[in-house]
Amino acid sequence: MLFSSSLSSIRDRFFTTNYGSTIILKACGFVEEHHARILSAEDGQVRVRIGFTMFEQFLYNCPRMRPVDVMLRVRHLDDHEEAGEMKELLPAAKCSQVDVEILPKSVGWSQPEFEQFSRKLLWSLRSHFVSPA
Repeated sequence: MLFSSSLSSIRDRFFTTNYGSTIILKACGFVEEHHARILSAEDGQVRVRIGFTMFEQFLYNCPRMRPVDVMLRVRHLDDHEEAGEMKELLPAAKCSQVDVEILPKSVGWSQPEFEQFSRKLLWSLRSHFVSPA
């Protein structure tokens, strides 16, 4: 379902540690907590949907929750200069940069509601990824 929205996406960036494949487990915990659906998954990138469109709410008797898409892009910084400050904080850790974009997928959002909901999602993401920065 396509729609036109005047709301802009919310973006954030944080850094996290990544021992082995723990970053995948961290992302799975976020998806499970928010009952999100994975829309696409590629190397270093995942897009999930949280909430339901009005059509889905009606057709499947889903809870009333306006949808947003959350895009996570993960880049490993082990051999990059950009990991500088993180390497100083956690010298033995493998560091990853996580770029987040939250997009409204319904015309029912007002800007303040969308921003408040996005802040809660970002807090939840950071707690799942245990991001020190």
